[in-house]
Amino acid sequence: MNALPTSVFLAAPTVPTPLVSDPATPYVLGTGEAYPPYSYSQDEFLEAFLERYKLDAESEDFARRIFPATQIKHGCINLPRERLFQKMTRSEFVEYIQTSTKDIAERAAKISLANWGGVRSDITHLVFGTMSAVIDSPTMDAKLIKSLGLLPTTKRISVQQMGCLTGFRCLSLATEIARSDPKARVLVVVADIRSGLQNQLPAHTAGGPMSRVTIVSCALFRDAASAAVIGGSPHMGREVPLAEVQRCASLLIPDTEDYVRIKDGDDGTISWYNKKELPDVVSAGVPTFVTDTLLQGTGLTVQDVQFIMHPGGPKILHGPAEIMGVGNEKFQASWDFLQNHGNTSGSSNLALLHVELTRPAGAVPSSHVVCIGIGPGLSLEGLLLRRITPDPAVAARRQLRMIRSNLSLERPSGWSADLPDEANHIQ
Repeated sequence: MNALPTSVFLAAPTVPTPLVSDPATPYVLGTGEAYPPYSYSQDEFLEAFLERYKLDAESEDFARRIFPATQIKHGCINLPRERLFQKMTRSEFVEYIQTSTKDIAERAAKISLANWGGVRSDITHLVFGTMSAVIDSPTMDAKLIKSLGLLPTTKRISVQQMGCLTGFRCLSLATEIARSDPKARVLVVVADIRSGLQNQLPAHTAGGPMSRVTIVSCALFRDAASAAVIGGSPHMGREVPLAEVQRCASLLIPDTEDYVRIKDGDDGTISWYNKKELPDVVSAGVPTFVTDTLLQGTGLTVQDVQFIMHPGGPKILHGPAEIMGVGNEKFQASWDFLQNHGNTSGSSNLALLHVELTRPAGAVPSSHVVCIGIGPGLSLEGLLLRRITPDPAVAARRQLRMIRSNLSLERPSGWSADLPDEANHIQ
């Protein structure tokens, strides 16, 4: 596939961007991402899917078209090849989700903490989010406080079932905490074993048809975790902000409650449904949300910002860009993520933030970033960020901390702007 032209990226500023003096200003102080150890190509996923489910000719033909139409090349799942798409009992599924979620959540948190460079005892709040929740207590936030060595007095909250905007909703909540108390240091962690849907599909008769939305879910969903540290009044010399959070907003789109539904079945199955018109609703709603809410009164236009939007699928990314009259390069990080990791639900949000805010010098597209998440409801979550360009020596020290932690991740770049009409996703 052909990479987008590098000419769309502007050179990074050569001088540090000054911090705003207001102590109530919230900043992104550190970010991180993590993935399960098993990585598969999209062709391998398709092969495993067709081996597990003997479909009728029409369903198989659709699967062979939709898997490549997603434009996903690779993805990670916390299962070996022989267990892909294998049905689990309810107890097996609960154990799998609990163990896998904790593992990648903890690793993403450690990357974020290393990138931040602060003292863990300074963390005052933990906000944890997931779409892969099972009935389990104590909740994952309590487990992470212990495993990460945070103080037992750390205040915590768990955000569940908010879909592919979970990361940005948690980031907005952390922003509000930091704005009310500049001394607070909020660790946000989001983890999703979204591929678990594929192990709990509704019963299927060999040789029979399978619903297209079920096949799409198998083609799209993968696993990931991401994290960020948020706070105000940065400690000079110890904390180096990546960005200033200037605005955050939420929106429920009227009369769209039934566009996305996920339900547990009596036999341990999980059913996922969405309306095929979902990409059209998102395409119509996002541009107005951006211009009338996130950018209103800032003097910025859509041409002045870079977008990190949940990579739900080609139509989800291409539609809003087309209506706003901007090129796909404005959504470069989201296209790259879709290609290299698939749809990882709300954990994609802060992973994209990590990629966008830790770009190397010379590859920074713009000074401002608009974040957009999409969830059931239908709902939108958005933030407006201003990058903080640190002194080069300080930036180098941050990179060294991450290298020494042996936790930094490398992401390939490059993406085709060709968007097949068949990739009809979704959430």
